[in-house]
Amino acid sequence: MKRFLLVALLTTAPLFSLADFSLVTGNIQFHDDPEMNGTDASMMLEFNHFLVNNIDRGRMRLFGRFDGIVVGEVVEGRKGNSPFVTVGLEQEYNLTDKFWIAAGYHHTMLEGELVSARPLVKAGYFFNDQLSFKHRTRFHIDKTGTKDDDVYTNTYLIYKLSNLPATLQYNHAKLWEVNSTDHEFQIAWNRKGFQPYIEYRDQKDGETSAFVLGGSVKF
Repeated sequence: MKRFLLVALLTTAPLFSLADFSLVTGNIQFHDDPEMNGTDASMMLEFNHFLVNNIDRGRMRLFGRFDGIVVGEVVEGRKGNSPFVTVGLEQEYNLTDKFWIAAGYHHTMLEGELVSARPLVKAGYFFNDQLSFKHRTRFHIDKTGTKDDDVYTNTYLIYKLSNLPATLQYNHAKLWEVNSTDHEFQIAWNRKGFQPYIEYRDQKDGETSAFVLGGSVKF
């Protein structure tokens, strides 16, 4: 893992010009079905650093994420699970002022062991100052020998309100091999400093749901 990050940084270092910004984001999720999730509440924390580089007016994203941090009551008879830890990088290319593409790799671990290797591709388009679209296809390559490989897609529609400092976002998320779909609806407050959001997630084809409180800060 250390070798992977070191090689990535050394081979791309000559392309970096100036640090653009860093972004820290997190949320707490209140689960409708604790039996399915093992707890009634969990957290996610993500740390991002974006680097401007000279590849087609692009930038590189370096990040680390902790998923499934148990903060609520654990279901009786079950132990609290360790969080999944993902590190990765993505390179974005601006093909025009409105259209961009990206490629990257996510390295997902549990208790220090690799559980999933996840190469991905992304694309996005800005229709105007208010409406935009983006899509991600990520390949989940199982490294535990206990699951089938899968493909995970996210399709986002994002709309910035003209009369309020807020952004509406819809995410259609699907795991294709297990044929499971989520629908996520979010509203975020656009402001300087800390930007809070609330979200409702209809998960696993309506089998369960979650209410999410989160936010991000850029610096």
